[in-house]
Amino acid sequence: MANLKDIATTQGVETLAQNLGQPSDARVLEQIRAIVSKVISKHPELGKTTVEARPGLNNAFYNFDNKKITTGMLDPDVMAHELGHVENTANSPAYQILLRSVRGLASLNGTLAIPAMLGMHAFMGNAARKDAVRTLAGVSSMMAGPILTEELSASANAVMNSDDKIRTLKRVLPAFGAHSVSSLLPSILYQIDARL
Repeated sequence: MANLKDIATTQGVETLAQNLGQPSDARVLEQIRAIVSKVISKHPELGKTTVEARPGLNNAFYNFDNKKITTGMLDPDVMAHELGHVENTANSPAYQILLRSVRGLASLNGTLAIPAMLGMHAFMGNAARKDAVRTLAGVSSMMAGPILTEELSASANAVMNSDDKIRTLKRVLPAFGAHSVSSLLPSILYQIDARL
């Protein structure tokens, strides 16, 4: 395992490529090195952030509790996105608590949405059920807000650091769409149920 300070060097980024078992295109490696160097020059304390290479993983993610980027990809756009998360959460314990809380609640909400709706259909009158699912839809949307804002901010970081903004948009928009669907699905289900 390396840290960002290592990845900011030519040797460090080449080692990352070797650990991922991916061909090392000099241009791609230099882009990654430059993006990491830029972040570290602004925030030297972030150089300690761990970077774990996980061959075969077809994405990347940042765990702010462990201060670790896990990546299976050698892609400057993906690295810039993850570095956006690193910068956003690094010196803000309150923001980390907010994200951790809403992610936990959103996960629980996603798990319980369909059973809750089935229970409401079985045990509540139509008017009360519709009021309840409308309220749950609103609460679900509010929980998704911080998650989607963080993803949008990290994606904007990737676009801002890109030498080909159209390519980067094509790269980050599907991931943002997937985050949007998973974050908003309970709200959508509740809205549908309110119309039944």
